[in-house]
Amino acid sequence: MIGIMFATMGRWPAIAAGSTPAPIAAGSTLDEALWSHVLGDANVSAIIGQRFFPDAIPQNEQIPAAVYQQISSVADETLDGASGLTFARYQISAWAATRREAKTLAEAIRFRLQSFRGDMGDVSVQDVSLIDRRDGYEPAVQNAQQSRHGVQLDFQIWFTETVPTH
Repeated sequence: MIGIMFATMGRWPAIAAGSTPAPIAAGSTLDEALWSHVLGDANVSAIIGQRFFPDAIPQNEQIPAAVYQQISSVADETLDGASGLTFARYQISAWAATRREAKTLAEAIRFRLQSFRGDMGDVSVQDVSLIDRRDGYEPAVQNAQQSRHGVQLDFQIWFTETVPTH
């Protein structure tokens, strides 16, 4: 618990005393909820359409596009066992032909996610925090792809998940 508090700089998601947020529904994942939530924004989808991929942009796919991946996930544990509260760190990378286009896409994604609280599909999200942002560039590799500019956004997402019963 102490390590989590230091990792989040003392910011705990607000959960009303005595309340238990609904856990992730069976068959639903945070990945699926994140994908739908981000593409559900008109500003984001106007830029990338459906080009929001897990892990990497497929070969020969057009840009602008975005990629998401879970970097880590830590379940909250108490002396009584798992609490159901989990935080996951996700990196979302916005890629485009120019630096300006990449920054525009990254800003649209940031506006959609930063400080979000509520239901993200079937997932009960307690808080989404932007914890890091950096620029990048990938040169063309033997004409196999065009060069591209990128912005990587790291988000910390607090959410509830079903606690196993034994």
